[in-house]
Amino acid sequence: MSEEIKKEEEVIKEKKEIENVSSELSNSYSNGESFLLAQRVAKALSTSTIIPVAYQNNMPNCLIALEMSQRLKLSPFIVMQNMYIVYGNPSWSSTFLIAQINSSKNFKGSLNFQLEGEVNTDSRTCTAWIKDKDGSALIGTPVSILMAKSEGWFGKKGSKWQTMPEQMLRYRAAAFFARLYCPEVTMGLQTSDEIVDVEFEPVESDKINDDLGIKVPEQENLL
Repeated sequence: MSEEIKKEEEVIKEKKEIENVSSELSNSYSNGESFLLAQRVAKALSTSTIIPVAYQNNMPNCLIALEMSQRLKLSPFIVMQNMYIVYGNPSWSSTFLIAQINSSKNFKGSLNFQLEGEVNTDSRTCTAWIKDKDGSALIGTPVSILMAKSEGWFGKKGSKWQTMPEQMLRYRAAAFFARLYCPEVTMGLQTSDEIVDVEFEPVESDKINDDLGIKVPEQENLL
């Protein structure tokens, strides 16, 4: 009996230690000790070989992922698996964003997608919606193929809008919904699909000058 009590006390003690560590990590920047603890955890995580390459042997990136995991109350591993670095910017996977909405206590049920218009036409439209805790429908911004073409998403080289438009409609509708009704889920980050779609292609300065009718003097004439 005494052995069972001893084991139970050890479990309780271990739980308290874990809670204390979690509490310290949630306030990583509040004091020097908390920050040092966060650094040690981030260093340990960075040595793992099953986390994405962007975090392997990269303690600063792991430290940021750790910060995000504490704010979202999620496992650091889940955050690292779903926070991508695209063109130097952190972003969420669309599936992660949908999962976060579905698990939110602010809503009742899961995110729904209402599709209208004919498939493979510009009129094809998707609207994300869900019910709040009171049962009222929260309707997101409609996203259409026409919008994707007008915004330049559809015509980009290698665009997923051309090969999997039905999936992309849902992903973008979910991102718009989250930004409108639960921005705390996104933490201010875009989805990886959005960053890819809005990336600007570099344009030579000579072309810009030609388009604007600006004549740049030759270098030798400036000396």
